[in-house]
Amino acid sequence: MAENIVLDSKTGYPSACNTMETLLLHKDLLQDCIANQLMKDLYIKGINIYGGPKARLLLDLPEAPSLHHEYSSMSCTIEVVDDVDVAIHHINKHGRHATFFTQNIFWYS
Repeated sequence: MAENIVLDSKTGYPSACNTMETLLLHKDLLQDCIANQLMKDLYIKGINIYGGPKARLLLDLPEAPSLHHEYSSMSCTIEVVDDVDVAIHHINKHGRHATFFTQNIFWYS
């Protein structure tokens, strides 16, 4: 279910101000192959994916222009976080506080 929400939040209307710009994934999702499947689904929908510092290395992604970047297009940034506290800190530092949490997936616009 969370995966469908992520896909819809980016592909429904990518230039809207409330579209997903950054997707934070809990580190455990990398071991469960959920991250790879989600990235594959995003690629199939035509989304260009860039990585934050951790995700770039762990998922072999091109570097994101900035963790504050608003694409307003079919592109997004993925970053990997250790826990919900790190996710909240990341959002407070880089986000606009339009944030959603589902399971171990966090995203903000």
